[in-house]
Amino acid sequence: MDCKYLYIDNIKINFVRRTIEIDDKVVDVTPREFDVVEFLLDNMNKIVPRQAIQEAVWGRELGVSSRTLDTHISRIRSKLQLEHDKNLRIIPIYAVGYRLVLFGAAMTHVERHEAAPILRAAPQPAMAADYA
Repeated sequence: MDCKYLYIDNIKINFVRRTIEIDDKVVDVTPREFDVVEFLLDNMNKIVPRQAIQEAVWGRELGVSSRTLDTHISRIRSKLQLEHDKNLRIIPIYAVGYRLVLFGAAMTHVERHEAAPILRAAPQPAMAADYA
C-alpha cells in the first residue's frame, strides 16, 4: 500500500511499522500474516489466486497439498476478529484463492506518506453469486 496508515472500522493498519491495532490495542501478527494482509489489501475486491499470494508472500508456490496459506488466513481472521458482523472479510473462492472485500457502508481512512488524509467510502462489492 502506498500509505502510512489505513483505518477500516476499528482496525488500524500501520504499513511503516507493519503493525495492526484493534481499538488501539496492538494485535500480535507475524511478519508473514502481515504480508498476506498487505497483499490482499493491494488486491482488494479482486479474486486472488492461491499461487499469486504464495509467490508474493513466500517467494514460491507451495505444494498442492500444503495448508500453510489456509492456516495463515484462518489466523488472520481470528486475530482481526473478522466475524460476520464486520465490514471487512476474507472470502475463500473455491479451488481458486481468496478475495478481501469491504461490505456495506464501511469507511476507510487513508493517511498517505506525503499528502493529507483521504476519506473514502468502500466500493460496493459485486453480487453474492460472484463469490461462488
